[in-house]
Amino acid sequence: MCGIVACSGKGHSQDVVVEGLGKMQYRGYDSFGFALVTESGSLETSKSLESYHEEKILLPPSQVLLGHTRWATHGAVNLTNGHPHVDPRGNFALVHNGIVENFDDLRSKLTESGRIFITSTDTEVIVFLMAQQLAEVQLAHQLVKADLTHESQSANSSETNAQIHEFRILALSRLQKKLKGRNTLVFLFSDGHILGARQGSPLIVGQGEQGLFLASDVLAFAPQMRRCFAMSDGDIVSIKSQQLVLIREAAMVVPKWQEVDFDVLESSKDGHKHYMLKEILEQWSTIPQQLQIEPDTFDDLVDSCVKAPQVIVLGSGGAALVAKQVAWILRNIGGTRAIDIPAYEVDAYECMVNETDIVLAISQSGETADTLLAMEKLNLWGVKIACLVNMPLSTMTRSADLVFYNRCGPEECVLSTKSASAQLTFGYLLAHAIKGEFSVAKKDINLLSHQLSRQLVKSEMNVYQSVVACLKDTPNVFLLGTGKHLATAMIGALNIKEASYVHAEAFSAGELKHGVIALVEPNVPVILFIPKDDLYMKTVAAEVKTRGACVIAICESENTTINENIDYQLVIPGGGSILSAVIPCQLLAYYLAIARGVNPDRPRNLAKSVTVQ
Repeated sequence: MCGIVACSGKGHSQDVVVEGLGKMQYRGYDSFGFALVTESGSLETSKSLESYHEEKILLPPSQVLLGHTRWATHGAVNLTNGHPHVDPRGNFALVHNGIVENFDDLRSKLTESGRIFITSTDTEVIVFLMAQQLAEVQLAHQLVKADLTHESQSANSSETNAQIHEFRILALSRLQKKLKGRNTLVFLFSDGHILGARQGSPLIVGQGEQGLFLASDVLAFAPQMRRCFAMSDGDIVSIKSQQLVLIREAAMVVPKWQEVDFDVLESSKDGHKHYMLKEILEQWSTIPQQLQIEPDTFDDLVDSCVKAPQVIVLGSGGAALVAKQVAWILRNIGGTRAIDIPAYEVDAYECMVNETDIVLAISQSGETADTLLAMEKLNLWGVKIACLVNMPLSTMTRSADLVFYNRCGPEECVLSTKSASAQLTFGYLLAHAIKGEFSVAKKDINLLSHQLSRQLVKSEMNVYQSVVACLKDTPNVFLLGTGKHLATAMIGALNIKEASYVHAEAFSAGELKHGVIALVEPNVPVILFIPKDDLYMKTVAAEVKTRGACVIAICESENTTINENIDYQLVIPGGGSILSAVIPCQLLAYYLAIARGVNPDRPRNLAKSVTVQ
């Protein structure tokens, strides 16, 4: 969701923050802005509703900057509602990631006390509350000193910078207690003091040769940071003049810095116009990365799956559909009892969950709010949790008993492509390991990687561009699959919706005659997933073709026996593997977006990391 970056540098830091905020675009945004302390000592802000282009952003020289990409929740998308917000006296600027759940109550009380709001945001409530807490803390201190010295005037003038910083930390601590919900805040004061507080949404602290950094994601400052640590919920961090203080439970603590190989987090388009196509085509290299697992941790998971009465696979959004497919793989290949649960519906399944079960939670970012909340509940229910994520230092990795990384590298496109196939591959590896056939899965995965390396090249993409002619002007696309390809069809429909804004809906092919066929009309595109020698799906192709559909068959192998019922045929790359079956729809989604003039990397209204509920 919203992206936060901040830097307290040793030199001019504006280029570092501008570049870092650019890397936060994948989180989704509809406006962006900066706050900085100029060399003359004034606090200045700038905001924009334009697309983010680093080369067009010109900021005054500064050593201390704060940047933000906003994904609107409260208040329309306009400059007034955009971040950073500045308090009326110009003492500090604030950026905010999250939602204040008790916003209405707090705003009503502030309005009754005479506060006048100029925005529709919950962030402005935080600004007024922080100003209020600062005033109350400072007044209390002055009264104590006046009582001791009998001279309020001299007490006020003798406050040191250190005391002022302490006031701010105390005020922020009190402010945190007033806010309900997941709210991560970063303040920049006019003297260059940065204060950050994490509650729910991620906040990473980094250190490098150019200074100290704060960011929502390690990607933001990957080239500059040499070590970092992830803040925990309730933490407060204070940065001033290269001095860092971490406050946890009202006490100073020593940060546990981690050395991270940030070079692996660097990404580029590698000559492609969009990240999406680059990330689709590099799946030949990311799928075999799932073999790079910690043996002891993986053995623990395998043993837990064998012993548990039930394996629960959990996710949100695209990861929920990947979880559905992984559960199918665990049942039908691993022979274990596995169910998938959408993370946001976990309460509805409480009656089915036992503390002897094992949970596999799936997320690309490791920061998905719905999944984290589900994990919190499952922890309270006493269930053992393993997580599968792509990003290091994420919250999910600190909430799970067992942690596994996909090692795909940054996925800059909002849509999950290479991370989805990587997570399916992990499920395939786990299923075979449960059966004692790890070596079989390893051989399959290496063979698939070799096949994809030859097939996922630009020269092989013409067939997808020709199929788009059937899709680009249609308002609806329907996808039908069954068995192992039902979840694949659902993932494909989501990819098409996200990338191109075309309404795409997936159904079980078995539902066709039970109502879905009413939607089939002349020229409507219907995408069918047809396993090799599947007579049932061939019949389905004939049924929709006779009603005038434009039929696109995605087959596991070349199949010439149904050509009279199909208009286009695509073959799943990699020998029709269940792990690569999602790739044809990924490519269709990409080329359909291009044909419709949509940027597939940055779909409207979407965010890569959904950190609010």
